[in-house]
Amino acid sequence: MASRSIKKMGFNLAFIATSLALAGSAYAAGFAINEMSPSIQATALAGAAATTDDVTAIAFNPATLASLQHSQVYAGASYIAPHVSYANATASTDGAPITGSQYLTSESNVAQSAIVPNFYAGIKTTGPVNFGLAVTAPWGMATAYQASWVGQNNALDSKLESIDIAPTISYQVNPELALGAAVHAERVDVNYSNSVVTSLYNSDLTGTAWGYGYSLGALFTPKAGTNLGIAYRSSINESITGTNRLEFYTGAISTYNAYTSIKLPNQVVLSASQQLTNKWTGLATAEWTNWASFNSLDISIPGATVNNINLPMNWSNTWTLSLGAKYQINNQWQWRVGAATDPTPTNDTDRDARIPDSNRYWLTTGIGYQPTQNLEVDLTYERIFMNNQSIDVTQTIALPENVAADYSGYANIVAAGIRYIF
Repeated sequence: MASRSIKKMGFNLAFIATSLALAGSAYAAGFAINEMSPSIQATALAGAAATTDDVTAIAFNPATLASLQHSQVYAGASYIAPHVSYANATASTDGAPITGSQYLTSESNVAQSAIVPNFYAGIKTTGPVNFGLAVTAPWGMATAYQASWVGQNNALDSKLESIDIAPTISYQVNPELALGAAVHAERVDVNYSNSVVTSLYNSDLTGTAWGYGYSLGALFTPKAGTNLGIAYRSSINESITGTNRLEFYTGAISTYNAYTSIKLPNQVVLSASQQLTNKWTGLATAEWTNWASFNSLDISIPGATVNNINLPMNWSNTWTLSLGAKYQINNQWQWRVGAATDPTPTNDTDRDARIPDSNRYWLTTGIGYQPTQNLEVDLTYERIFMNNQSIDVTQTIALPENVAADYSGYANIVAAGIRYIF
């Protein structure tokens, strides 16, 4: 049992890092949460880096801060209700199949709902420099397999919360060009617990890390009604410290320290916004994400029998593409609509139960209502479609653990935000 516990402890630490990649609840491919602006979500992020006079756009391009006509604050939240089911699950340990009527081979939903908040403030000055602040939750997830599922040795319960604090500044170079920059301070908190029937113990794992990075952006306005935005977000290194507490059914307790680090990917966003008529605006975005930086997980467990672990991820870079439009119904009401394709960076060889990711497609719509000059309310609905996919992977810590299953899923997302203009 002791060697099994050491193996399991190492695997639990691996979860600290891989849980950042669990996008089942976040419902974006990879481990990004796209729900950072109820107003921009309604167009499937089309035009995000070229959106003007909207402080929430600084989450995608800090240069958009320069376009504010007045100071404003914004508070919003998204309720993400994912549904991820699996069937036909099988598993084995060191080549020996795990069998028995007590093991589940299907579940109707292993994802958990979550509320993702955000807050923004933008200060319009009399000069060329504006100041802003974005507080967002760019990563997050919550999944829960039942303790008796056949793949319990590969994945069970998991939860990740994050907060990103980004002071932002912009400079209006001339009427056609604005530049912007932001500094990101990002904290991730992981809580992971499971009850491993075959090993006769309960496990509690927590981990925390702060990482730092930056964003740079530019906003071009070659003529009235045309905006082009480009932004770069740097990678962020998260050095995660974890504590794994094992409580055996006999009452014995063991606690270990373990460490890992991951490199969150850098991104480039390109957006366009074009006024088509006095009522219609066309929008487009292309976002490149350097998922290849998430090549493997290297884990250190000082004092353990298995003290250095490498888990290959082998992710690929992706392009997320979206198109959308806004229709100005009247002075108070605006309708928004969008669609996007969001490919997974995972591959059929390395995809596992903790990352049952697949290609996704979004359909979005929403409204903006401005009852007064100082107040605006946004409401948005998103439907995320997830392609069916399968996993069949063997990961080795001390013993080879294989799990295979077929997955399907979708998500419904409702978002709301309120803006006050000074």
